[in-house]
Amino acid sequence: MTDQLQRFTFEHFGVRGEILTLESSWQAVIERHEYGPAVRDYLGQALVAATLLSGTIKFKGSLILQLQGDGPVRTLVAQATDQRMIRGMASAQGPVPANDLAAAFGNGRMVLTAEAPNGERYQGIVGLGGQSLADAVERYFDQSEQLSSRVW
Repeated sequence: MTDQLQRFTFEHFGVRGEILTLESSWQAVIERHEYGPAVRDYLGQALVAATLLSGTIKFKGSLILQLQGDGPVRTLVAQATDQRMIRGMASAQGPVPANDLAAAFGNGRMVLTAEAPNGERYQGIVGLGGQSLADAVERYFDQSEQLSSRVW
């Protein structure tokens, strides 16, 4: 099992993107905790998002993606470094609905923090919106970065 990151560009259309496959790193994260299927899915999506977003860091450091809410999933954290080292964890109580971010996290927010080794930080906070983590990341880019983005 391997992890792979492939970048691509469509120069004439102003489009760039990345395709990420997490296999061995993902397995290492979920082997350490017994999460239900929905929590595992949300954590996996967050690890992929953090890893992809860490590619935008222009310095040595890490990107931390946190989801916090008052729903069954209270906290979910995914961290990726500029060296593509990842780690993550989640805290949930009771049954967690699958494929419904609002129901899983309730009234919540997403916090993205870019952190340099010297302690310098940049942080963006947006309310959780949409049905999926991809929707929340797109919302972050729209509101915080004013950059039209799509996540699949």
